[in-house]
Amino acid sequence: MREVAHCYVVVAGRVLLLERAAGLRGAGFWAPPGGHLETGESPLEAVCRECAEELGLALPQERLVLLRRAPFRERRGAGVNWLFSFTVATPPPFFPAADAARMAAFFPLRLWPRPLLPWTQDDLLALSAAGPPGS
Repeated sequence: MREVAHCYVVVAGRVLLLERAAGLRGAGFWAPPGGHLETGESPLEAVCRECAEELGLALPQERLVLLRRAPFRERRGAGVNWLFSFTVATPPPFFPAADAARMAAFFPLRLWPRPLLPWTQDDLLALSAAGPPGS
């Protein structure tokens, strides 16, 4: 079964999204950073590695919150997408890797770029409905 993990980085009602680079599955679509789990990796380890590779972000595993585990089907069979969030008070510096993202930016939780990967909109709706942490 194919497993992927993604993380929504949220700062003051804004979320960090990247536009997937040419040559990647979903090229031109906006989504949170993330990707495939490597052999022996946990979803948390994978999402932290992917955020570092794609955006130069060092995320502390202990501060990530699991939003949901989303099963999916594709031509190659079944899979699961582990979706996390990370909320921080100030925007961290990020540096999109050219092979991963055409660009990356923070967007208001209720005003997103288009096109989004299909599952991304559901997560952004849930994040915006939840409001700030502790609310």
